[in-house]
Amino acid sequence: MDNAVMSERSITLSLKSALFLCTFLFCPFCLCNGQQECDQGTFGASCQQTCHCLSRRCNNLTGVCTGSPQGCSRGWTGTNCQGRFGTNCQQTCNCRSGECNIDTGYCTGAPTGCTDGWRGSSCHQDCAQGTFGASCLHTCHCQSGQCDKFTGECTGSPRGCSRGWTGTNCQECGAGTFGSNCDNTCHCQSGECDKITGICTGRTTDCTSGWRGSSCHQECVAGTFGSNCGNTCHCQSGDCDKFTGTCTGDTTDCMSGWRGSSCHQECGARTFGVNCDNTCHCQSGECEKFTGICTGRTTDCISGWTGSICQEALLTSAPVEVTKESLLVTISWPAWDGETNARDPPVIGYMPYHKKTSATEWIHGSSDLVQTLNFTFSDLTPDTNYSFSVSVVIEGNEEGPKSPELVVKTTCKVPSSPTVLTLEPYEGEQDRLTISWQMPSSQDIRCSSGVTQLTLYYSNNKEPGSEMSEDIIDVSNTSYTFNVSLKEGEYTFQLSMTTAGGESNKSKAYIHSIAGGTKPFDNGSGNKDMNEATYIIIGIVISLTMVVLLLVIIYKVHSNKEGGLSTCEKICKFGDKPSSKNSGSVSVRKSALSGAHGRVDISFPSLNVNEEPIMEDRNEDMDMSCEAADPVYGNVNKPVPFLVADLERYINKCYRSKTGSFEAQFQLFKAGKQYAADVGEKEENKIKNRFKNMIAYDHSRVMLERLEEDPHSDYFNANYIENAFGALSFIASQGPNNASLVDFWRMIWQDNVTNIVMLTNLIEKGKVTLNIKNGFNIELYMVKLAGNNNN
Repeated sequence: MDNAVMSERSITLSLKSALFLCTFLFCPFCLCNGQQECDQGTFGASCQQTCHCLSRRCNNLTGVCTGSPQGCSRGWTGTNCQGRFGTNCQQTCNCRSGECNIDTGYCTGAPTGCTDGWRGSSCHQDCAQGTFGASCLHTCHCQSGQCDKFTGECTGSPRGCSRGWTGTNCQECGAGTFGSNCDNTCHCQSGECDKITGICTGRTTDCTSGWRGSSCHQECVAGTFGSNCGNTCHCQSGDCDKFTGTCTGDTTDCMSGWRGSSCHQECGARTFGVNCDNTCHCQSGECEKFTGICTGRTTDCISGWTGSICQEALLTSAPVEVTKESLLVTISWPAWDGETNARDPPVIGYMPYHKKTSATEWIHGSSDLVQTLNFTFSDLTPDTNYSFSVSVVIEGNEEGPKSPELVVKTTCKVPSSPTVLTLEPYEGEQDRLTISWQMPSSQDIRCSSGVTQLTLYYSNNKEPGSEMSEDIIDVSNTSYTFNVSLKEGEYTFQLSMTTAGGESNKSKAYIHSIAGGTKPFDNGSGNKDMNEATYIIIGIVISLTMVVLLLVIIYKVHSNKEGGLSTCEKICKFGDKPSSKNSGSVSVRKSALSGAHGRVDISFPSLNVNEEPIMEDRNEDMDMSCEAADPVYGNVNKPVPFLVADLERYINKCYRSKTGSFEAQFQLFKAGKQYAADVGEKEENKIKNRFKNMIAYDHSRVMLERLEEDPHSDYFNANYIENAFGALSFIASQGPNNASLVDFWRMIWQDNVTNIVMLTNLIEKGKVTLNIKNGFNIELYMVKLAGNNNN
């Protein structure tokens, strides 16, 4: 039997056969003694073999390890951890299978190859330096170049694995790692990289989000994020997550012009600003996405918005005045109606402002926002110009600019009443009283327009409700002569002052007694009840009497010229007839009453004023009845004529009459309008009338020549009056007011009027009855009839 057969047989023999062979065939070499009980840790014949078990216990005959832990100690192998071969079994079998040829040491069984740390055909050679492991097939990847031949752990200095290797024995880096000790992670989108350099391999070489560099192992710098750190953070804080781009830091808002969770989307159309939350309020509909400045065909804002970027809400119209007083002004304004959308914050209120117009600084009207559309300013200064404005406040307390201004002048303060009122008869006359007073100081008046009127109040203390008043227009004086006739009794007098701020309270009452009452004539009748209306009637009668007398005289002269005597000549006649050289003429203009137009010349002989009239047929019993006789103009009865010399006797007679008194004659005038006055009542002409109830009748009114530019310029409140012969010889006119003053003088020029007789005072009851312009002189005359060659 050759060695090969012996070897094969030795490998396949059972344990008992091996023991038998050992005992009987090889005894000379093995020192067999199977009957001896071995100590723990030894086994075999004569107990000469050592147990190489981890538990240090083994079967004393076979050497098979017992106890725990199982397995052989390092460096030993086989079922009995002997692994021996060679002469006297002195060499260890270092085979992975634990079995080897007992002669050569060649490994048998499976798996094949040497155990860790050994190499060679019989696995009895140590691993060369720089190798380790089974059959020394592994290379040490240690920075020192040295490692344990069994484990591969690095030894020597410096310690640690070479670049690209990791683990206790510095084996190759796992997937997704690279570099020294494989401490670096591949941040490649493909998931693959070079184990040494980290350069991305595979389908793409891009880094994953948050990483950059050739080996994708550098984190994104601040302000960048995403794959290869190619995206910029558009965050207000300047910080964002390097992987997602989500804003971090003090605020998560995007910068102007950007939106989205990672602030990398630009603003859409008609939006701009932080998170694109603002709306473009531009007429063009376009604006710069970062600043909001309008672009396009026009840079104007839409209605209701203003400012450099059209983001300030504005009331486009000024507030309006509601009420005003000396200390208060109330204004109102329309609700703001600017165009909005869901992104615009809502209006939360208004802020009213005021200032003196001459000042520069505005003052808040309220410390809180006003929710209504009106506001009352108080504690203002009387008689002062103030400017008012309102601003709109939107959510976020963003207040817009002020609206256009409203200028209002506060009213004057109601003045104080006059003081120190005194009253005394005027030059001893009972029917004329002079009232004196002291005006308040300018500080108490506090009105730039000054005092406009004083009003005198008086009443009979025995007649409740009898208070009357008289306006005093001339406020420059501090006294006034009172001409109203009063009955006997005790009277209370008070004075008030009026400015643009209103009428003051009445002054302290002044009590004055009037003894005996006032009377116009001492005729012995004892009648003390004459009143102001009586004097008016007397004045009217006297005026009418003078007109009638004038007409009678003219008629008489005309009758003499024709060779006959008039009725008037039975009462009075003058001396010789005037010569023809003293004749004169009066030129008058016809009205619509005569049915013709143009100028008519009527000649009358003038009277010789140097001759005294010769009175005939005059006696004390002539008819001077106060009773009304024949009708004249349809609304008044003409009395019987009498001589001027008998005027006083006539007045006294009428004064004593119970049925024909002046008051009774006055009542003969029919009340109300008797004829049509449509022209004077037109809206365009009403302003030309001094009194609403005294309008020129249409049938006899003076028609002015119409101006081309004014179709209503033919009206003036005046009517023609016929003379005793039925010719239009006189004009009855109202005293012109400011609106009709020019028309008055047009009438004078048009009708060639040479004499104007005014039957009223220039001032009556403190009121001006006629505006007199510079250059127009007024004098008092005795009325005379005079003539010469030129008139």
